[in-house]
Amino acid sequence: MDWGGRSVEAWQDTPASYDLFLSAQAFHWIDPAYGFARAAELLKPGGTIALVWTVDRSQGSAFWQATAPIYDTYNPQTSSGSLPLEIKVDFYRQALRTSRQFAGMHEVRIAWTKRYSGAEYFKLLQTFSDHRAIPEPNKSRFFEAIGQVIAQMGGEVIRDYETLALLAKKG
Repeated sequence: MDWGGRSVEAWQDTPASYDLFLSAQAFHWIDPAYGFARAAELLKPGGTIALVWTVDRSQGSAFWQATAPIYDTYNPQTSSGSLPLEIKVDFYRQALRTSRQFAGMHEVRIAWTKRYSGAEYFKLLQTFSDHRAIPEPNKSRFFEAIGQVIAQMGGEVIRDYETLALLAKKG
């Protein structure tokens, strides 16, 4: 669904007009009671809600262990600030299971690995708002330290991910 750059709260459309309500990597920003009610309003009877996230499963990797002290020094809110995505997803999983608007929730999980060159990994890090918000000169120091770890590990980063989808039918 194209919301035309508006928030889901401001988006207006015809009730019961969609077969699928899909949210990828975003539904955790919406209050579940409101989000599920809004999705149910827009879905046709028997329509499907699909909530999709990709969760990083690299916590045990050598790269993760080597960069943890760098994050603790230059970007501590990543470690201690907001709840990890996995906990947020679990909250929405439970909310969907107990929702009155949807039934038959099931989950699909797909594990996969991504190999990044150093340059590709730096581009990825530039998409993270908390990384972009690090004030200078700490931001430059942070990226320099990450770059040193990447160089020590052969110039690439391997990350393990899991994409999971929560699906349910409008009741």
